[in-house]
Amino acid sequence: MNSNAYRPSHRNRFLLVQHEVLTRDEFIILEYCLDQMGFDRRNEKFGRVEIDFNTISSVLQYSTKPPFNSIRTKIKKFVELGILITTGKKNTFEVFNAERYIATSKKWGGKASEFREAEHNKPFEQIVQNIAPNFQTTEQIVQPLEQNVRKYLKVDAPRTLVSSKVNSNVNNPVVTTPPITNKRTMADYQRFYDEGIYQPLVPEEMKWLDEHMTIDGKTIL
Repeated sequence: MNSNAYRPSHRNRFLLVQHEVLTRDEFIILEYCLDQMGFDRRNEKFGRVEIDFNTISSVLQYSTKPPFNSIRTKIKKFVELGILITTGKKNTFEVFNAERYIATSKKWGGKASEFREAEHNKPFEQIVQNIAPNFQTTEQIVQPLEQNVRKYLKVDAPRTLVSSKVNSNVNNPVVTTPPITNKRTMADYQRFYDEGIYQPLVPEEMKWLDEHMTIDGKTIL
């Protein structure tokens, strides 16, 4: 672990937790990764971070025994969100908008101040795109989610996510699925997705649907 030097710290980074882009554990690991990023342009490691699972486990008090599943899951999420970008080198990632975390100075030539000014008093939806470009806010997923739900669920059947039995005379299979309730965790939604139970809905859509979705005034759960 490199415990020397410093990096500019944007206060609006806490919005990632407030708006549930990241959990508190994910946030801490991301902060660690950013602190390990190379910021010297003369070095080939500029803008990159090398993930050492043993070191992260030791420093942040996770299990130090392989396969480090908890940490691997979080790193994978950072990649999916676009915060980290894979490279051709194993366990080495580029940081999206790396210059955002580098001091605006003659020596380092970062753009921390430029990003600070550009993000000043801006809505979260704009700020998050400078950090996690693949993240979709609730507003951004509502329309495609409604389209998916209307396409795959027939309210007047009625067919719900709890269970559905379709007339076999029309050559449709019988579909029986476990209920989603708002007591489910994200791990439950991920398991449903991995098992193909509610595809094409992704875990975040399942959670949102579970908490908010109605069609024509009827709750579909």
